[in-house]
Amino acid sequence: MSAALIVGAGDATGGAIARAFAREGYTACVNRRARNVAQLETLVQSIEADGFAAKAYPGDARLEEDVIAMVTPSNVMSARSTLRYSTLARM
Repeated sequence: MSAALIVGAGDATGGAIARAFAREGYTACVNRRARNVAQLETLVQSIEADGFAAKAYPGDARLEEDVIAMVTPSNVMSARSTLRYSTLARM
């Protein structure tokens, strides 16, 4: 199984990108700042309710240690996935 890491998976564009990858058969590994973990979990639950795979990775993508935590071998192996990256840049 392959996975897509969507950084900045919010309520609009990022969430839509995550859903699109999930519909294509990827595990949608969604990231959003930890302060928005409830909304992140809601997105994961919504994708799973549609019959697709998703996993939440809360953290601040501006911080190196948070990014490293998202892509550690244990996280990658727990998903049993090959990560493919898609970054949503926000200004």
